[in-house]
Amino acid sequence: MPMALIFYAAVDDLTDLSRRLFEVPGIELFEEYSPPDQSNLFFKTPDEIARYLSKGAGSFAAWPSGVGGALTRKHIVFSGEHQDNSGGTGRTVLESPAIIRLAAITDVEGCLNPSSISCWTEKGARQRSMYGEEAIAGVDWSKLKSIVASVERWIKKSSPARLHSHPVMPAAYSELNEGKALLWNFGEKVGPAALESLPPHGR
Repeated sequence: MPMALIFYAAVDDLTDLSRRLFEVPGIELFEEYSPPDQSNLFFKTPDEIARYLSKGAGSFAAWPSGVGGALTRKHIVFSGEHQDNSGGTGRTVLESPAIIRLAAITDVEGCLNPSSISCWTEKGARQRSMYGEEAIAGVDWSKLKSIVASVERWIKKSSPARLHSHPVMPAAYSELNEGKALLWNFGEKVGPAALESLPPHGR
């Protein structure tokens, strides 16, 4: 199974999260799936992530190069109907069993949608991923797990509240309490009364 954490975040929170990821030595942040007939973007600063997300992008990815599992590029050719709908002929996907995925669709029906950070575990990659033995064996799985667990702890520690077990990060919490947003709880719109506040020592 993948290693994953679901949390609530506004764009400012996701920018801060990218800043935390950039602290990992040798990490690269990028678009996993390119726009039609374009190259995948690679991000060098948190400000670039902020601009990317503010334009409506729904995800980005990271690869800590020190764990192995080198990035490869795969070109996907669209079907005729998809070409007509997208206006392009195909796209490029960046792949590695060591990719860390950030799903960050922040607006659903005017609400902040749950975000997530996830990566493969070695067991999950062997059982469920498309990667071959050579690619899986080339990853330092303990190091990848340590990096992602550290980022997950940072998210939890920085979050002043939670909805059920899901951390609510500071900017999302402020937007909620200022009446600027609601949270999208898997089909239900949720206001601040539903949150559990977390004292700093209890996060």
